[in-house]
Amino acid sequence: MKTIKHYIEKKTKIYSLEFGVGEIVGIYKLYDGINDYIEVKFYSESNGTRLFPQDFKSELRVISNPMELTFMLKCL
Repeated sequence: MKTIKHYIEKKTKIYSLEFGVGEIVGIYKLYDGINDYIEVKFYSESNGTRLFPQDFKSELRVISNPMELTFMLKCL
């Protein structure tokens, strides 16, 4: 499983049904130690930067690399 740091290094694009396409830019650590959040900068100026819980799978989807998709289709 890929880590959040991997997504940040690769400038991974994500998609949110509510906010559109964006990029994971960092991890926002809260001092209470309960939850950390990921910081996502959306391309739409009206949506700006948003924070999501680190377990973001329910709210965000990582956009697949076209080369990975092509490879997977060939495997089918």
